[in-house]
Amino acid sequence: MKIQILLASICLSSLLSAQTFQLYPPELPFDGVTSGTSLFEDIDGDGDEDVLITGASFSLGKNTKLYRNEGMGRFIELPQGDIHPVRSSAAAFADVDGDLDQDLLIMGENESFTFETTLYLNDGSGNFTAQNGTSFVALRSGTIQFSDVDADLDQDVLITGRDINLSNVFYTKLYLNDGSGHFTENIATSLEEVAYGCTAFVDVDGDMDQDLLLVGLSVQFGKVAHLYLNDGAGNFTLKPNTPFEGFDSGALAFSDVDGDQDQDLVITGKISSTFFGARLYHNDGLGNFAEVLPSPF
Repeated sequence: MKIQILLASICLSSLLSAQTFQLYPPELPFDGVTSGTSLFEDIDGDGDEDVLITGASFSLGKNTKLYRNEGMGRFIELPQGDIHPVRSSAAAFADVDGDLDQDLLIMGENESFTFETTLYLNDGSGNFTAQNGTSFVALRSGTIQFSDVDADLDQDVLITGRDINLSNVFYTKLYLNDGSGHFTENIATSLEEVAYGCTAFVDVDGDMDQDLLLVGLSVQFGKVAHLYLNDGAGNFTLKPNTPFEGFDSGALAFSDVDGDQDQDLVITGKISSTFFGARLYHNDGLGNFAEVLPSPF
């Protein structure tokens, strides 16, 4: 046994003397945050992925920062400019005004302890300017999802979350884009009001339009997971009798996990205050889902 330990020590010593290990990059500029989000996007059109990080920082409080990728995975922090620090936040990039760069929509609680949902337009070089007078409801603890829901070749947006009212007023709002970055709420579509959830647009039934899965906490119904089918013009109808279990404070993802050319689904989150779960559902190609049992997760 002593000989084995001695030989192992010699081998390890030789290996360490022959190899040099270091963190790459040597120094990361990112602030650690919670209650926020992080997104990769090429904000300056140079062909690499930059990163946005928002949330609550231990040292700085509310935090929203952009970091430019220098081309080899080395990031530098950009000046904050117009972008407001927020926590309990959500964010998404999309080209909302058709100028071929990535604009930014952010919601959250700002440094004044009020809620906001702010649209920032990109000048193409990664410099963002806040747009005043937009119609977006001011929220936190929600989601932002862009998609062309009405097939007019621009990016519409769905926003969920709660407002500053302590009575827990939740919202789900769909806004249609006119192609120039001006948004109008679509009041013709009725969607469950949720917060603390997750959302996704995906074509679940193969009819070439964007359907919607909405998961989260509803004031009226508790934890919900609702699938809405799109008629192709941005009008959504609740699909009845789906097998989905309601979650909050979780995540969802669509992917073709079984190779049959349709979008299957995994949902994770809180089922109750004491139980967390994960569910996998297979799609039959027509938007009918069946839970995979027993769960592999």
